[in-house]
Order: sequence, then structure tokens, then C-alpha cells
Amino acid sequence: MKKSIVIEFFSRLKTLTDILATQNVWVAYINIADFKRRNMLVGHIAGDEDIQFLETCLKNYPIWHSARIGGDEWLVSGLVGQETDLSQFIKSFSRCDQTQLKFTIKNLETGITIEKFYAVEFRRAIRLTWAKVTDPLPLPADKRDAIFDSLLHLSRSSEVNTPNELTTASKPHAINRWSCIEPRLPPLHCSTCRSLKLVYTEGTSNISSGHCSECGERFESYYSIS
Repeated sequence: MKKSIVIEFFSRLKTLTDILATQNVWVAYINIADFKRRNMLVGHIAGDEDIQFLETCLKNYPIWHSARIGGDEWLVSGLVGQETDLSQFIKSFSRCDQTQLKFTIKNLETGITIEKFYAVEFRRAIRLTWAKVTDPLPLPADKRDAIFDSLLHLSRSSEVNTPNELTTASKPHAINRWSCIEPRLPPLHCSTCRSLKLVYTEGTSNISSGHCSECGERFESYYSIS
């Protein structure tokens, strides 16, 4: 993420409001949900197509001001009263795909592996948080950073209750935060005692580890496109 682009984006809000003769604007932070995982599942070419399609979706709203601040991250601003367009923007980008994944569980004590194949659905989706700008423009640095940090924190917070519809409150809101797929979708069993009572320790990306609560054997599980 380039902080210089963030600063430039907020500085241009004053120009936007002068042109449109209004001070009532909102700012939204957008990123593609589980982008790294989607790249792994459908490939980097498809990931690049996701980015290009999102840019195309943004062009459908010419009155918005947008800036790409990272690989799959954007800042967008628009006029208060246009917030309902954000919901339509999310819908236009979203899509449900299907693929077949190979799930593998490996016993770390014996080296025995079990493989299962599952057809799964995963989504191309957007995470979006937004807030009204209530302070006079141009924003001082502390106000600018406070708005941006709150949007970023809310987007990354796993404790957020996310409403389906937009609200009009001045605090930041998450529109949707769905994931592409659940990391432990299929019921895998212990290779030693065949128990399904596996206790997971959350890993990264497509890998998880843990132990069997019945026999105590340690395991590692992961999935890959088949």
C-alpha cells in the first residue's frame, strides 16, 4: 500500500467538492476478498482479470473518484445520497465459481496421508467499508489518518457484524466481508484412529495443523486445486 497515493486521494476530495458545490461526501475502502487464495485456486491470470473487471466496474460510476492504493485495494469517494450505488457495485462484481479441490491430511507422526476430492463453491467478492466525511475539507492529516485507519481496521476485523444494507450513520460500516471458501470445508478424519474429532490450529492460506482429540496424533491438512 502506498501512503503517498492515500494522501493524494484525500487531498483531491476538496477539488471534487468544489466542482460539485457540495461538502457531503463519503469515502470507501475496497479490497477483493481472499485475493491471495483466489490466485492460488484459479491462477494469477484469473486474478489479474478480477482486478481489470473491478476497474471496469468503477468506470460505470463516473462521478466517483477512485485510486488504487495496493495490489487489490482501492479508495473510492462519492456524494452522500449515492450510497445505494455501492450495493449495486458489489453485486456487479460478485460471482460464484465452482472448482474441485483435493484435501489432504497428513499424520505428522507416521507420515500417512489421506486424500479426498470435493467439489466446492467459492465467491469472487468485495470487502467494502465506508464512512461519511463530516469534517470540513481539506482534512488535516490527523483526521485523514483517523478515517483511513478506521476503514482499514473495520475491513480486517473478524468481529464485525456486517449489515446487508447500507446505513446512514456517520461511523464506518462494513457492507460485506464474505470469504471465498471455508478453509476446512470437508470432514477429514484421523489416519490413525479414524476419528472425526480433529482440533485445528488456524494456519495460513490453505494450510492448517492440529491434533486428534481421541488419540492425540498431530496432523497437517491442506488443499489444492485438483
